[in-house]
Amino acid sequence: QPSPLEGEGATLEPIAADLRKSGDGWRLGQLKLVAGMAGVPLDALVQRDHARQLRRVTAITVASLVTVLIMSALLVFALRAQRDAERQRAEAEGLVEYMLTDLRDRLKGVGRLDVMTAVNERAMGYYGAQGDLSGLEPESLGRRARILHAMGEDDEKRGDLPLALSKFQEAHRTTAAVLAQRPNDSEAIFAHAQSEYWVGYAGWKKKDQRLAGQYWQGYLSQAQALARVEPKSARSFMELGYAHGNLCEFLAAESPTLSEGLKHCERAIGFEQRALAIEPRNAIYAQSLANRMGWMADALNRSGRYDEAKLRREREQLIIDGLLRGDPKNHELRLRQIWPQIGLGNIELAQGNFARAVSILKEARTRLEALSRAAPDDMRAIGQLVRTNLLIARAYRQSDRADWVSYRNEAAELIAEASKSENGEGLLRSSASLAKFDKETKR
Repeated sequence: QPSPLEGEGATLEPIAADLRKSGDGWRLGQLKLVAGMAGVPLDALVQRDHARQLRRVTAITVASLVTVLIMSALLVFALRAQRDAERQRAEAEGLVEYMLTDLRDRLKGVGRLDVMTAVNERAMGYYGAQGDLSGLEPESLGRRARILHAMGEDDEKRGDLPLALSKFQEAHRTTAAVLAQRPNDSEAIFAHAQSEYWVGYAGWKKKDQRLAGQYWQGYLSQAQALARVEPKSARSFMELGYAHGNLCEFLAAESPTLSEGLKHCERAIGFEQRALAIEPRNAIYAQSLANRMGWMADALNRSGRYDEAKLRREREQLIIDGLLRGDPKNHELRLRQIWPQIGLGNIELAQGNFARAVSILKEARTRLEALSRAAPDDMRAIGQLVRTNLLIARAYRQSDRADWVSYRNEAAELIAEASKSENGEGLLRSSASLAKFDKETKR
């Protein structure tokens, strides 16, 4: 028989092992075989194997811990970066909001259309740098639409109606998409109402009756929807007032729809008075109410209700005078203050009080000339100056004074001079008024 495997001084270990699960199992059985063959005590080998496994587990644990620490650090960094991005976005959009509100109002007050344009373009640049607009939140899309409204409004004041209309239509597409996502959201309804108004307004300025009528009816529908969502709020009353006021101007301009236009005028004034009762110190609401008084006065004048028309013009004048006392250097209000004066002159002319009409209109003309020199880019001042000259010319012609021609020619010169600039298209209505005047004088 062969001698057993043994070494000098070694403690003999059996090399037999039961590898079955019910016996030693694979791990212990393997160690028994190695211990027997190597002449190493089984206990020592088990301890060494345990230590090796412990080191392995420790290494894996340490590596896992390091991985967790790295991942945690990356997560913290990502969260911090996200918070910083959100903070920067909030700051940027807060700045955009300031540019659209306080800064814009101040620039309008001093008649700085050039600076307002730069401000608007800077705000649009912020959204342009963000790439695909589909990734913007509805609030950001709404703010972008408001920038387009503001830019279009400034384009219109400079007389660039095609450019203004393109911006209003782009804003309309944006707000329509937001409204489709949030049909019962008051802010989405309000934003789309503004787009309906501005597209209609551009159509009205371009003498596009179809465009103006379609979108101003749409504006009224949105105002009514807003009133259902937030009933009896000052904002919903004002939107109803604006919408009815637009239709007042639109329908009262034509004899067949004059009576219907007057109904809208009355509704507009009623709604805006209710809004002012809620917010009596709101200057924007007060100025809008003055506008409604003026538009109704024009409609009453066309219907031959002269005393009522004068009363509305006087109320309009009181409102604007009160606003100017609080902000005497405001260009917008100074221009707006002249409108009731022109309206009163027009009423006197309609009544055949030619001398009285000319006296009122010449004073308005002097003030308009000063304002147009101070803000030459504002086509509204030039447009009102054209209108005033034509009214004086009409008064002189009807009172058989030959110098009516000089006022007619001055109106034509103003239009011709403005047409040389890129803003001249803003005097389309003035050109139409001149053509109408010339047609009348050839009868």
